[in-house]
Amino acid sequence: MGNRGTMIRYIPLNQFNNALEGNLEEILSSGDQNAIEGLYEKLRDSYSEKDIQLALSQMKKEGAIVFHGWIAQHKVLENFITKGEIGHLELTETVKNHILFPQFQKFVSSYLQEQLLYTQPKNDSERASLFSFVCLLTDEVRPVVETKLIDPIHRRAESLLEVKATISDVDLNNTLSKILSEQVIYSLNSLSRAMYHEKVFFTERLLDLIRSSICTPQVSNWILKQLDQLRLNKEHKDKLHDIRSDLKSGKIKGLKTINAKGHIIAPFKLLGVILSLAVLIILFFFFFENSKKETINTSSYSSFKTFTNEERAQMDSIIKILQAKHDKDYYNIDTTVNGQLVIPTYLLMRRSFQNDLMERIYLDWNKDGILQDLYLTTPVSEKCQISRRKGEKPLNTKNGEIRVQLANESAYSLVIYAGKNNPRAFVYSQYIPQDTTIEFLLDKDDVFFCVAGRSFQKFEVPSNVVPDLLPDFEFKEHFGSTDNNYIESINNPYFVKQSATAIQILVTGNNNNHFAIIELDGVLEAY
Repeated sequence: MGNRGTMIRYIPLNQFNNALEGNLEEILSSGDQNAIEGLYEKLRDSYSEKDIQLALSQMKKEGAIVFHGWIAQHKVLENFITKGEIGHLELTETVKNHILFPQFQKFVSSYLQEQLLYTQPKNDSERASLFSFVCLLTDEVRPVVETKLIDPIHRRAESLLEVKATISDVDLNNTLSKILSEQVIYSLNSLSRAMYHEKVFFTERLLDLIRSSICTPQVSNWILKQLDQLRLNKEHKDKLHDIRSDLKSGKIKGLKTINAKGHIIAPFKLLGVILSLAVLIILFFFFFENSKKETINTSSYSSFKTFTNEERAQMDSIIKILQAKHDKDYYNIDTTVNGQLVIPTYLLMRRSFQNDLMERIYLDWNKDGILQDLYLTTPVSEKCQISRRKGEKPLNTKNGEIRVQLANESAYSLVIYAGKNNPRAFVYSQYIPQDTTIEFLLDKDDVFFCVAGRSFQKFEVPSNVVPDLLPDFEFKEHFGSTDNNYIESINNPYFVKQSATAIQILVTGNNNNHFAIIELDGVLEAY
């Protein structure tokens, strides 16, 4: 552990509250210098002036109260940035997928960066725990921290070059069990894309060991099995699988055809170019990647009634393949399923709607999501129908050249908003119950987004919430029962990329699987 006396220390919100008689936000906004100086006096015994200055400046930032609340909810994080206690952070999906997460990263990076740089892990288990925090760092500081944390693993992999052919089986097994432990694999998988070259280096050193004929086929196969747990892009996964097949078939010489400079290292060096191109490529087709395997139950109201057997077979095949994936393949740049490109939510960059009303509606739903994350909304028993604002009309009154058939086979009811992406254009909306298929019309360049939840009901304005966090007064209804797919659905809008006579859309997702929209013809594009 580093010298905590020289590091910036996080001051929990309750420390301010204990030191003040009034409201901190009000004191800061009023500029009451006497109150601020009194705060300094009360906190100086426990914190440095630098700590207090940073904490006060952070409090002036948008979302500060929310961020303090998130830190308090994650005790492992709070204990680490206040006491330096190492624990394994399990960040909730609600926080990771939150619209304010980038701002939260900036907020917490000031404290995490120094703590992670100065903390010395005693073993691989503690190192893996430290890596559980790096997802909270900004892109600017994360590689610096990761370089420091991964260095012992890098040097251990480098030492494999010195392994002699005379090494005993026991010593070799001990060496490999340490370098390919679950904790090491976790640490490598926690690296950002900027540090992807470390995975290359690690993988190549293990493959060099196999090529050296030091390992038996059984040990080589075990190495490849462990390496298969690394999150690599599709091409490099395929390379490892090819080597494993050669081992199983006895074609050991086939390993020598995998040349590091020609086949593995070079593509990794092109990663930056590929990532840039990927952003353009993914605009051809879209739908989200589900993370867990589950059987889809099709009700009597399902799309079997209106989709052709061939179309439905294609969609079901894609769903099953997606659900068979246990984790998001973060580095799978060229991911396609049955010829259809999967766009993970983390590759989508949100831009504002040009349609003013659509933008206001979108922001209101996000504010409701924030309130629900903070458990500030009040469930009510009164169910209701969708009400519409000035400039908002029923979806079935919309004109357009493209006939759209949308089958909602998710575990949620939906509210869909669609319209032209022009400042003064109308917005068209409709409530879509679970297991319902609807038809409506769209035009080229139209935009739309869906909201997924359960128990559509009257929105009750919560008390003791600052006005900036509240939706507009025209926000009358919301979903009273939500999960992670609530925010995910809201924050993935689409637009009509090209003209067509008709398109078919399938909507899936439940508690265990990501909200997903599947469209086979490539007419839609992530907005």
